[in-house]
Amino acid sequence: MPKGGFDLTNSVEFVRIEQEPRRQITWKSQATVFRVVQFFELFNGFGLNVSLSYGHGGGVYGGMKIPRISEIAKRSLVEVDPTYFCEARSDLPRISVKFEPCIALGGGHRQTLAGAYWPGSQRPYGAQVRRVALEQGDQLVLHDDRPINWLPRGWVVLMIPGLGSCHQSRYMVRIAARLNDCNVRTFRMDHRGVAAGFQLAQRPGHAGRSEDALAALQRIEDLCPGSPIALIGFSMGGNIALKLLGERPGDLPDDLVRAFVVAPPIDLAECSRNIDARPGRIYQRYFLRHLMRHFRQRRRSIERIRQLELQRTPRSIYEFDDQITAPLSGYVSADDYYRQASAKSWLPSINIPTRIVAANDDPIVPIPSLRDVPRSPSIDLVVTESGGHLGYVAAANSDPDRRWLDWRIVEWVVGAQELKISAEEDTK
Repeated sequence: MPKGGFDLTNSVEFVRIEQEPRRQITWKSQATVFRVVQFFELFNGFGLNVSLSYGHGGGVYGGMKIPRISEIAKRSLVEVDPTYFCEARSDLPRISVKFEPCIALGGGHRQTLAGAYWPGSQRPYGAQVRRVALEQGDQLVLHDDRPINWLPRGWVVLMIPGLGSCHQSRYMVRIAARLNDCNVRTFRMDHRGVAAGFQLAQRPGHAGRSEDALAALQRIEDLCPGSPIALIGFSMGGNIALKLLGERPGDLPDDLVRAFVVAPPIDLAECSRNIDARPGRIYQRYFLRHLMRHFRQRRRSIERIRQLELQRTPRSIYEFDDQITAPLSGYVSADDYYRQASAKSWLPSINIPTRIVAANDDPIVPIPSLRDVPRSPSIDLVVTESGGHLGYVAAANSDPDRRWLDWRIVEWVVGAQELKISAEEDTK
């Protein structure tokens, strides 16, 4: 395939453009990384949140000039990183702004931590709770944020969070608010047994719960008949979304038209090994503490979990999945769980336009597990040189603020609206 050429068999354009050298700031120890975290927490502790605009239809907001979202969505693709691998279908919205990390936040660890702790304003909770019935009496919860000006048959988005996240997580609240400002109705999902659904499920949520995402989509279709639906998955939620799209294409709602997935661990075994290895143990400790705390809390109130006997306290993600996730979810072992729940084998079967965004320096999800697997022409894979795991705190650019990933999601959904409007006009 020639550089910049077209493969007419699947309408995919390959783009590889050289990047100018960028000055890097190197830090010599992980202790410095944690000082960044402490710095952000200090900001929040004194209530000195940076005023970040959510943006909507253009104009001046918060003292800052904001371009119209339609202008963001219409810009052409600019130059990309040398390791950037982008398969951009010519009929889909382009990535309008190249990701350049904030100069003090180069590297995967710094981007990951900055993504979690970078200060910013948060919208107050104003969603309507929607329960979704699952098999064997379990339920999960959707948080329905409906913009004032949203009309029937308007666009809706289902957002599936990652491991340890829920509807209250900062990125979920922030991105939902930005989509709401574009008059897009959002449904933030809590995984089974998490947050608002803590007491509503006997069985745990996990990375293979594609049936939960399908039930959520069907509930949304009932609530919003005739509305086009976009599916957005983050990290573990991204694996769930991809597994659903490839595993059960015939069961998907007719109104599901697009998906956007960020940093999905599509090879769970490889991801588990990566986290449990020495470089990833900072994340292993974080996730393991969260998982064990959640397990102990649920064990106090749910008889089915109390009956589970542990051989010993899990000391790794693999041991947690082997002793807890697998037996509670009907798998023989952690290896059986990883094999059945990983989305990688389903990527060739996906036929809904799907964009996957991941970073080459993601410290949690190994990028070869994404780049080197077969996938369908409907998947648009975008691998940036930097960005960490759900980080993407950018240097100043033409976006309304430094949250590069937020605006690419807005661009994807709003661009879809513009294409739909254009198509409707053509048929008149």
